[in-house]
Amino acid sequence: MTKLNMKLAESIFSAPSLSKKEALVLNAIRKFSDENNWHLLMDAYGNMYVQKGQLERGEKFPVLVAHVDTVHYDHSGLIETGGRLDIQEENGILRAYHPDTGMQTGIGGDDKAGVIIALEVLSKIDKGMCAFFRAEEIGCIGSRQLDTDIMAQGGYAIQFDAPGNEVSEYVDGVKLYNSTFLDLIAPTLEKFEMTDFVKYNPFTDIARIRERLDYNTLNMGAGYHNYHSSTEYVVINEMEKAIACALEIVQVLGSQHYPFDELEDDLNSDALGSRAAEPTPDADAVAARPLFPIPGL
Repeated sequence: MTKLNMKLAESIFSAPSLSKKEALVLNAIRKFSDENNWHLLMDAYGNMYVQKGQLERGEKFPVLVAHVDTVHYDHSGLIETGGRLDIQEENGILRAYHPDTGMQTGIGGDDKAGVIIALEVLSKIDKGMCAFFRAEEIGCIGSRQLDTDIMAQGGYAIQFDAPGNEVSEYVDGVKLYNSTFLDLIAPTLEKFEMTDFVKYNPFTDIARIRERLDYNTLNMGAGYHNYHSSTEYVVINEMEKAIACALEIVQVLGSQHYPFDELEDDLNSDALGSRAAEPTPDADAVAARPLFPIPGL
């Protein structure tokens, strides 16, 4: 199984962030992307998109999704000063400690663990795209303003924003996938024990993608626990399992388009448990767009 890139993990987990104050995490993503010579785009709201590889005719990107804000307001002073959290590992568990008090604080695994998983997967596939959204924790504000031209280059999307090994079927009342799509990936989910299916997840960005784009989506566990609390922690081998599972899903699905069919009868599924499509944009036109600056970047 893939070993977690601890240098990357430390750079992301140690960067404090709050909704609308995500610059330190976005800077860490930008640095890692630049080191890998990936193409980076920002939309007007400051959501960040990282692309690797060139699409051939008829191909679509696998889209890997996470949000970059957290809810740990005791980190606000560190954000103002550019300070970092102290990340410590013990027995395969990562925890964060506040440098000013030495006390444990939330590591922000919701959803910085998802950011790390998405970047790790992108680093190991030939072509793909990450979408990193701001201000999810205060109502998915960033993903409500996603760039549909950029996201329409995707053929399916996987978000990593659930505790442990959970897999969401509905998010915010939006069905994420149909049975045909689930049938394709169910053997992989079973292989990696991603079988803790949750009927309803209150909200996260993947629902906004499913509403705006015409393709299937998935939300799966990122290995974080006790989220939104000072005792939040991340289990390394659960993150590694999510990476390995996502890599196999991408291998199975490839660079194809998997349209979501609202009329499909899910009762026909043997697996575990729409709006009109946006026109596909010209890839060169999207790539030529300027980066929009956001404060602190």
